Amino acid sequence: MNIKMHNFPQDLDDILRQVSRSFYLTLHWLPSSFRSLMSLSYLLARASDSIADNHLIESPERLGLLSSFKTSLLNESWDSAFFLKIQNHLSSFPKGERDLMKSLEDIFTYWLKWEKEIRLLSLEVLENILSGQQEDIFRDRGDEKYTIQSFEDLERYCFLVAGSVGEFWAKWSFWQKEIKPREENLKLACNYGKGLQLLNILRDDIADRKKGRDYLSYLENQREDLFLFCEQWLNDGVLYARLYTCWRLRFVSLLPAFMGLILLKKLKNHQKLGIKISRFQVYRTIFKVAGYSFFSSFVKNKP
Repeated sequence: MNIKMHNFPQDLDDILRQVSRSFYLTLHWLPSSFRSLMSLSYLLARASDSIADNHLIESPERLGLLSSFKTSLLNESWDSAFFLKIQNHLSSFPKGERDLMKSLEDIFTYWLKWEKEIRLLSLEVLENILSGQQEDIFRDRGDEKYTIQSFEDLERYCFLVAGSVGEFWAKWSFWQKEIKPREENLKLACNYGKGLQLLNILRDDIADRKKGRDYLSYLENQREDLFLFCEQWLNDGVLYARLYTCWRLRFVSLLPAFMGLILLKKLKNHQKLGIKISRFQVYRTIFKVAGYSFFSSFVKNKP
């Protein structure tokens, strides 16, 4: 199938720069054929995340807004009542997010320009992300139904909010013929996303508990296993990233895995708030991964 590409509108790119910080730079490393859909899907996910995390809006209303957001995407029809409610809450969002909320209708209109098959591809990941965000709100309210009580519960949550993103990235790569559409490649991408999310949970555990959000209290006796799973999933990310022959895609895909493995090692040794990678390590890793990605792209891969 020939995919009709749509240039990413400049006004939406300006909003993307405001709300995505370092990820904006990552997106601009991507080939142009790859970038537009990724940028669009990021904005939609970022908008739902802003709603989910806005504690100035009562949790029942946030759940309703996320439900309306999902319904609009599923029906491919903008819910004007939802948009009106968002406008009524604009002042509760920080500046960048406020501009994002003002532009939601334009973002949705741009999403509708894409072919049905491509919209379904992004819809799949957005549905999963929205489900994960809704579960977080229920969890914050103390709803026992959504308490993470087992590793299977934790893995499922990691899939919803990040593993599904890995799958989306891989499927778009299949469409773009950057890597071969094999089940094992899809699994590597999914594990990569889960590993990045589990890393975030391990890093933020203390801070999350202080805010009343608990992912790991039922898994205290499995902490060593969680580190092993995280390391395994991040290493799957390295294997996945090496499938790309385009050096820019390889670089963008490899860098979070390398950074994540460095951070994971620090977390193993120091369970405390504020664990970070030094600026020197960041720059050294960027140069190392960029050099490897560029020069290894001349070697024929078997993805």
